[in-house]
Amino acid sequence: MSMRTNKAAFCRFLDQALNNGNLAVLEEILHPDFIGYFPGPAEAVHGAAGCRRWVGDLRSGFGDINALIEGGWLIAETGTHEVGKGVQTERVAALVVLRGTQSGTFAGVPATGRRVVWTQAHMLRFADGLIIEDVVVGDTLGQLRQMGVTDLGATSATSPVLPELI
Repeated sequence: MSMRTNKAAFCRFLDQALNNGNLAVLEEILHPDFIGYFPGPAEAVHGAAGCRRWVGDLRSGFGDINALIEGGWLIAETGTHEVGKGVQTERVAALVVLRGTQSGTFAGVPATGRRVVWTQAHMLRFADGLIIEDVVVGDTLGQLRQMGVTDLGATSATSPVLPELI
């Protein structure tokens, strides 16, 4: 597939699934062997069903979430991955800025009504024209601070955030 097609698939993920809650689109853009490494879950997210849960959790906490690629695409390449035994791979990466009001519980933190802005770098790999992997590095610390979480050093069961996000 072309880089243009791959970029369009990721834009559909952001616009339709994340921003608008159309989770059915995940079946169209995610490879059956999709794996996502997202901030939050302790384990990798597998398949469209796992991604649907992650997006649902994010949208439950931030009902008005808006995610946009800002600053353009960081990388777009195709090539042969030697470690992958010559398998053709296509990769794209983008810096995404997310904005939303914490109107519901997120990461164990009850709704605060606060407006939160944070960034995520998405590094995606495509196979057969579908997203097969998404590795996300996010500004979780900044997000939590904006939500009013101040005790990030707690390790007890009284801190619901740490087991979930840190």
